[in-house]
Amino acid sequence: MPPRDTPPARRYNALMNDSPGQARDASETRDPVALRWLGGFALVAAILLPISLAWRTLSSPDIGYHLAYGRRFLNGRGIVDDNAFIYTSVNRPDAPDNLKTGPGSWYDADGRYRFPNANYAGQIVMAFVYRLGGAYGLCLLQAILIAAVFGLIAGSMLRMGISPGITALGVLLATAVSYERFNLRPEVFGYVILAVQLLLLARGRIGRAGAAGLILAQWAFVQFHIYWPLGIALTLCFVAEALLRWAWTRNVTRKPLDGNSRRRLRMFAIVLAGQVAVVSINPWTWRLAAFPFQVAAYMVRCGISARSASGHPWATVGELSGVFSGRFGELLATPAVSVLLAITGVAVVCAAIQRRWAKVFLMLGFAYMCLFQTRRRIAVGAFVLVPIAVSSCLGVLRAFFNLKSQAGRKRFFAGRVIRITAPVLLIALSGWWIARIATNRFYYDERRSWRFGAEFNRLDMPMRVARALQTLPPDARVFTSFNVSSNLLHFSRTGETYRQMPILTNGFAYPPDVMEENIRICAGYRPFSEFQKRYDVKIVVLDCTASWAPLIQELLRDPDWTPACIDASRILFVRKDLSTDLSDNRNAGQFIADVKSLDPMEAFALHRAAKSFYYIGLGDLAIALAAEATKIDADYYEAWTLQGICLLARAKAFPDAGSNTARKDLLQARRHLKRALDVHPGYAPAVRALADTDNALRRMGG
Repeated sequence: MPPRDTPPARRYNALMNDSPGQARDASETRDPVALRWLGGFALVAAILLPISLAWRTLSSPDIGYHLAYGRRFLNGRGIVDDNAFIYTSVNRPDAPDNLKTGPGSWYDADGRYRFPNANYAGQIVMAFVYRLGGAYGLCLLQAILIAAVFGLIAGSMLRMGISPGITALGVLLATAVSYERFNLRPEVFGYVILAVQLLLLARGRIGRAGAAGLILAQWAFVQFHIYWPLGIALTLCFVAEALLRWAWTRNVTRKPLDGNSRRRLRMFAIVLAGQVAVVSINPWTWRLAAFPFQVAAYMVRCGISARSASGHPWATVGELSGVFSGRFGELLATPAVSVLLAITGVAVVCAAIQRRWAKVFLMLGFAYMCLFQTRRRIAVGAFVLVPIAVSSCLGVLRAFFNLKSQAGRKRFFAGRVIRITAPVLLIALSGWWIARIATNRFYYDERRSWRFGAEFNRLDMPMRVARALQTLPPDARVFTSFNVSSNLLHFSRTGETYRQMPILTNGFAYPPDVMEENIRICAGYRPFSEFQKRYDVKIVVLDCTASWAPLIQELLRDPDWTPACIDASRILFVRKDLSTDLSDNRNAGQFIADVKSLDPMEAFALHRAAKSFYYIGLGDLAIALAAEATKIDADYYEAWTLQGICLLARAKAFPDAGSNTARKDLLQARRHLKRALDVHPGYAPAVRALADTDNALRRMGG
């Protein structure tokens, strides 16, 4: 802190430009020990919150191919970087140019489709942990990784001179923004490495050990995830600030650069050069070094972005949607992102006042890349922006509460009540939130399928269908839809034998043309019969969504195909000429009981299954499932709405539009839809369905 006899203007500037590691909130130095302990308890409670959110059942649609790739490496067959496990032809001359090869991909001398597998290290770790501990081991790994991320973030904030209480508040904000990305995927390893790099840079200066750590972390980042350029971006911002200060000193103030500034510039330059150098130390050398930039350029060239409606098949991937797209409007993460953006905006101004240009560059860059692009990057944005933004704002507040001025002392002591009550409120909020997570009420209220626990999510994972597939001849070829492909690949294996798939959720493992064909066949835009004859397909597994309903309905009508196994949201078809004893003869009551057993939140599982069967045209079963859901939860307005929609559709299907049966269905639909709107006024699907129902009743003359 500047000495007392320093002139006021210079003392203010010195205070504002103190190194973040040296400047301390005046309240920290004067607060009683009990108050500091209270802040520490608040921080512990806050960190327990993301850990509890990470202790969730495994439900990622990608986990199957990650385990399969890692398992192949552990079995001594090398890193998967080709179209292994896929039987579809990948080199079709009639494919459009932008769909013939994906970014960074190539065909080798043997005709294999190759790509740099940027996730290979995480896949090996996941497969090894799964081999040791099964689903429990993977859930434990998931929780440990998230605990490491938030422990490092908290450490970064503390190193920046932020008090434990305010650090706890920052942890809660970062949790609210990022919790939907806590599923076990290789990107979580990248989160940990990025948090390590942020911790090493937190003070804005580094020594030799820190420089070595940053370079080593960057090398590890390259092995684990395609987000590795973000690590270089962190360092680059500090290099840019050091260069700006050097240029200002040389060309404006005309003074020689002091020794500390020269050492700082030199050290950051060494780190940046080292990080760039280690990028090529990977199994694909320059190919992986260029890969992230090729992917970004390809997405721009093909119009794949959060703000455009591209016809490219990659645009159908949900996590590439915009952060504020309508489908995410009712989730906690969406308003949390808005809060983070508002704080970041204020923090950019504060950092500019303090002439902390590295922070300005970091906040502007990460806010654009992570919060204005795709939904999948919001966690990365939160992990970097929260510490930087909070520290930038506190730099100005420290001047405001400067105890060396009479006004500052008054403001400081006037805020004592806030500093006492805020940690208590944070502890209470964290405890309340953790309790709702442990009882699954938080997930249920957001209509999420995640659940607190350590196992595979029985509602999301195709375990029933995979077990049924294991009983079928291993040489019988299977056709699957995109979302279910990877998990079906791994969990339908017999020992070390994998049944090949037409597609995987790893979009880099085949040309985009393969994905486009799969999507168009499932959606009914291309005839499945041609694909079936080309590859002699005997088995079909599809997830029951509105998008893939055309193919499911076609197979249900086709006498050559039999629905052999159905779970809550997937259906397995077998050709009649394939010898099998599989059959699904459950009645509605048995089916309802089976669906209930899949999920501790029974109403959610029933409604999810009801939607699936409404999409594929099994309206009577959908009505029975939705009705059971409303018996369990009378305020489940989505289930009331679905019943009304199904009854409306059934009434419209009657050949005699004025029959008593149709009128009865319409009146019943109207009651269900009114009930939904009583619980949730303005619910758009119910409003639209009610208007359609009233119009249908008017046409009947009543």
